[in-house]
Amino acid sequence: MNIVFNGSYREALLGASSFLSDQACEEAIAYHYLLGLMGWQASDWYRHQFQTMPAADYALYEAGIQRIARDHYPYQYLLGEAYFYRYNFKVTPATLIPRQETELLVDWVKEGYQKGQVPRQAQVVDIGTGSGAIAITLKKECPELAITATDISAEALAVARDNAQALEADIDLVQGDLYQAVAGQTFDLIVSNPPYIGRQELDEVAEDVQRYEPDLALFAPEEGYAIYYRLIDDLDQYLKPGGSLIAEIGYKQGDRLLAYCRAHLPSHYHYRIEEDFAGHDRFLVVSKEGA
Repeated sequence: MNIVFNGSYREALLGASSFLSDQACEEAIAYHYLLGLMGWQASDWYRHQFQTMPAADYALYEAGIQRIARDHYPYQYLLGEAYFYRYNFKVTPATLIPRQETELLVDWVKEGYQKGQVPRQAQVVDIGTGSGAIAITLKKECPELAITATDISAEALAVARDNAQALEADIDLVQGDLYQAVAGQTFDLIVSNPPYIGRQELDEVAEDVQRYEPDLALFAPEEGYAIYYRLIDDLDQYLKPGGSLIAEIGYKQGDRLLAYCRAHLPSHYHYRIEEDFAGHDRFLVVSKEGA
């Protein structure tokens, strides 16, 4: 790597951005990684960008940029943190890195909570919580919700527990496979961002995701549909009347999931697909009639 360091944080950033671009990596990573490394917000950047960058800071920054370019290593794992819905979450290779589109799920629940469509003290379960991003953010934004977060991975739950403590979010964390973790309970709201990539789609998955993010959180059998089928098949046992399931889906999966709902859910269920910021199918919403 040949980042030419000319003294200031800004000049270091420009060199790193140019280098990443030459290596076919996203230029914006240089900015996000630098701010994370320095522990800065965007406002801090405007104050510090023209200051001289200490040699030790530059050496650390350069080494990280080299690894990002050489190994396609996610900068969030280098930092050990990722932002989601204005909160800073610890992440490790045992957890999926939270995505911006998933924030829409929080938005919908929060809007329903504020409008009274979601009961103020609703019982909520986040299935496959990973870092805890969805469950913890919901608790921070809608503090009266009673939230349980589950995951099959003990390593992921340990990260979620650290995040809950750091962000002072009072949620229950339980290990288990899907509904197994909450057997015998019922909920007003079930949310999930499950693994939904089929192995046949491997060519469409970014190299850094394939190499470093956990397979357990990414891939599912039956062309990526297996977890959804299980969530839908047992939904009536765990969803209260008037409750809903909101699950993130792959952008090509909407039609097939709607067809599965029609074939396997009773007539008192309603289901639809919601789109993300880019207009892609992103969420399956299943609602149960009742009080």
